[in-house]
Amino acid sequence: MCKNLRCMLNAEQQLQFISLQLCIDDKEFDIPQVDTPPTLESILNEPEEEDEPFILEDTCLLNTENIDAHSCETSSLASSDSGDLETNATVHGSVLRRNLLKGISAQIVSAATVSNVIAVGTSHGLALVFDQNQALRLCLGTTATGAEYGAVSALSINHDCTRLLCGFAKGQITMWDLANGKLLRTITDAHPPGTAILHVKFTDHPALAVCNDSGGSVFELSFRRVMGMRTCESRCLFSGSKGEVCCVEPLHAGPELKDHPITHYSLLAMASLTKILLIGLKPSLKVWMTFPYGKTDPASVPLLAWQFVAVQKTINPVLAFCRGDTIHFLLVKKDESGTIHVIKQRQLQLNCDLISLSWINPRTLVLMDSTEKLRVVDRPSQEELETVDMAELQLVYNSSHFKSLATGGNVSQALALVGEKTCYQSVCSYAGQIMYLGTKSVHIMTLRNWRERVDHLLKQEKFMEALSLAWSFHEGTGKAVLGLFADPAKRKGVVADKMVEILLQYVDRSLKKCPEQGKIQVMEQHFQDMVPVTVDYCLLLQRTDLLFNQIYPRLVENSVARGVFLESLEPYILSERIGCLTAPVMRDLLSYFQENGMMDSVEGCLVHMDITNLDIQQVVQMCWDNQLYDAMIYVFNSGMNDYISPMEDDCLAFQFLKCLLNPRESLSPQTVLKLGPDLHELLVDLLCQFSPQQVIAFLKTSQDYRLEEAIQITAKHKLHEATAYLLEKKGDVQGAFEVLLQPDGEGEETGDEVPSLLQRVEEALHDIIALCQRSSHGLNQQQRETLEKHSVSPDCVSLSSALKELTMKVLNSMSSFIAPPAIIQRILQDPVYGKGKLAEIQGLILGMLETFNYEQTLLETTTNLLNSDLHWSLSHLRKAVSRGLHPRQDHCNICLQQYKRRQESEEEIIIFSCGHLYHCQCLQRKEVGVLSERQYSWSCYKCTSNQGTRPADRPSAESSRSCSTSLAQVSQAVTFHNRKNDSQPV
Repeated sequence: MCKNLRCMLNAEQQLQFISLQLCIDDKEFDIPQVDTPPTLESILNEPEEEDEPFILEDTCLLNTENIDAHSCETSSLASSDSGDLETNATVHGSVLRRNLLKGISAQIVSAATVSNVIAVGTSHGLALVFDQNQALRLCLGTTATGAEYGAVSALSINHDCTRLLCGFAKGQITMWDLANGKLLRTITDAHPPGTAILHVKFTDHPALAVCNDSGGSVFELSFRRVMGMRTCESRCLFSGSKGEVCCVEPLHAGPELKDHPITHYSLLAMASLTKILLIGLKPSLKVWMTFPYGKTDPASVPLLAWQFVAVQKTINPVLAFCRGDTIHFLLVKKDESGTIHVIKQRQLQLNCDLISLSWINPRTLVLMDSTEKLRVVDRPSQEELETVDMAELQLVYNSSHFKSLATGGNVSQALALVGEKTCYQSVCSYAGQIMYLGTKSVHIMTLRNWRERVDHLLKQEKFMEALSLAWSFHEGTGKAVLGLFADPAKRKGVVADKMVEILLQYVDRSLKKCPEQGKIQVMEQHFQDMVPVTVDYCLLLQRTDLLFNQIYPRLVENSVARGVFLESLEPYILSERIGCLTAPVMRDLLSYFQENGMMDSVEGCLVHMDITNLDIQQVVQMCWDNQLYDAMIYVFNSGMNDYISPMEDDCLAFQFLKCLLNPRESLSPQTVLKLGPDLHELLVDLLCQFSPQQVIAFLKTSQDYRLEEAIQITAKHKLHEATAYLLEKKGDVQGAFEVLLQPDGEGEETGDEVPSLLQRVEEALHDIIALCQRSSHGLNQQQRETLEKHSVSPDCVSLSSALKELTMKVLNSMSSFIAPPAIIQRILQDPVYGKGKLAEIQGLILGMLETFNYEQTLLETTTNLLNSDLHWSLSHLRKAVSRGLHPRQDHCNICLQQYKRRQESEEEIIIFSCGHLYHCQCLQRKEVGVLSERQYSWSCYKCTSNQGTRPADRPSAESSRSCSTSLAQVSQAVTFHNRKNDSQPV
């Protein structure tokens, strides 16, 4: 009995009225007549019968090429919903709450605050009105009338919920008084006969309604009462001959928006098979906008839905319309002059064919596709929040009325094709809920409030998803949020309390479901998945008290959980996200690290924490026993404000000075202090004793020590390389050599020490190379290899002669890369040669001068050759471009007219070096010129055409020249002006 259940919910908040339709076509399904009306329970609970398949005939495609359309204003995407927050949250949970009803009575009881009355239209032409207890309150109409009018095909209730309009499958319309069940009007001539009523809807005006029939026409119904007689005047708003309308939607404003300036126009949206129309019924009929679909699937269902939306701090209606997979949004607003403006907003592109479109609130859309899946979409971000499969509902479609089977099926094939997937009367939305009617059941979808969505995840033990969703609510980035305060402080306070509750539940559940058997790694992994999440959210909520006073005492009961928790604190401490621990946690942390040999972790954590609540003596002793000098100094400085005690011990003094003078080398977060040179020299002394490998690095980075004192310190500790570095820095290169040549031990040099001394000379050579590189402002890789390939000759007997030989080789190699004056100046400044005779360096200087003369002669010769070649090229080019040109013909090679005969007007002539002649206008028409920076460069049309390419098609004339062609042969052209009395070249 329930194959074509129809529903229409169109009530206002004053009475909170819901109307449902049960519209069964007896002839289509061969249903016998009954004498007594069925009860609501029997209607909804009868078993479903198999539908016989309906075979479509060939349909004619609609031509959408020539459609009249008014222009729509457009706005940028930023103009839509200013202030919308972007979010990175990907967890939305269950957005919709779904109630499956086996009978209408169950829904009435569960939603008594929303709906007080339900009206059901039947295939026998009856309208049954039930109260919330499912008791039959009114039975409007008779079976005799139903036999004459057919099934109820549409229902509508006016704005104050006192009148009910019923449309019938055979075209009649009746109006009923809902207070007493009295029939007020029977309308039989509102539209052409032989068509079914597809839609009948009240507007916000109390005496104005519209109806849409299966012929695709739309009519305005005006109700009047003259001298006690109730009348109805009908006016055609749209003729189906222009493209059948199959969906109409008047703009309804709630009580809070009844004074909105746009409500005075009684706006009506109509969706035909080819376009969307927006008209105003008041104060006079006017078309405000038409919008064509373009090319769409002819079987797609046109959909319309109104919603008042806050856009740019102003509340205005937005019309959402769709046919196929794209939803368009039109913002409607009125200016001061009274003109309605329709502004196109950003569209929503989907990958499915839609059959139902509903707003559930100003930011959220609920869509149903052709596979009967609900899709919840956030309009500002265009993000799909949830998908619900509604296939088990067995949604009822409006096929029989769109085919107008009750009147003989006299409808177009296009409308019948669309009717296969229409479900207008089976889906209705009101006050944040959407009702879907199936053949056996009713489903009502409402938005879950934020707390329900979180609890829904908790029931499935999805704690991390629940925390992520709650955090999005806390930060204001959640989608489709219901039930939260608009004030950020209140919102965060409420959500934070809920998150604390979730965290405690998460910890208790993890402890309860901890694996009791198996490897220890399995238990550790179990808590490693939970503990970081808990710590992160406690820190995000700034609730370390929750972490240490409530969560940690729970975890202590499990030794594995305790260890994982303590180890997980280290990265948070090192990154300074946690700076203070409670005394029990700090004590357990240090003990755990010490027991497991994690002393580096102890030192790293100590120097990043507030240690005022520690047992200082215990910590100092632990640091001393394990040589944690940085941590010990930090404890003295931060815990006891003592900067003197560390200086009494050499090891501590050494670490202390490192902390003060070079904190980057230490774990201690001390501030760099500008101290005197004596402390820097003291650190050099300590480095020589405890860490000699760091001396040179410190000497290079620090600039606050005195050179003489530092040289004495390094010499005292026999650190020759450090001493040589300081001497070189001082400028005493000879002294640096002497230090490097000193033996490591005491006593005289022996023959056995010569190889080691030669090795030191080799090292000194590298120092010389480095010194030369600095003086020459850096050498490239090849130059460095050239300098470094020279080594000590094995034939050198004397160390002094070996050093001189190496020096000569190095300086001789430098002469190819460094200016000779710079080399000579360096030699004269050297203490070795500065005191010697000129004869020792005579050979070197003469060699350098010879090289210089050769290079100078080579440079002069090369310059002369280049100048000669350039002069020859320019001379030949000048001869080529200055010689006269003689045209091959006396006519233009394009228009073939003789240029001498065209004396009636001024004419510009162009002659190319190839001898071809053209009119300038002819070349312009052929587009054979290339515009350069200063002038227009022409190319010969005939020559370039013979080559198979047009100059205009090439990037430039120069790019296609051969290498042997001269400049004059290609680009030279002479321009003439033919005038009436003067034909001389200009």
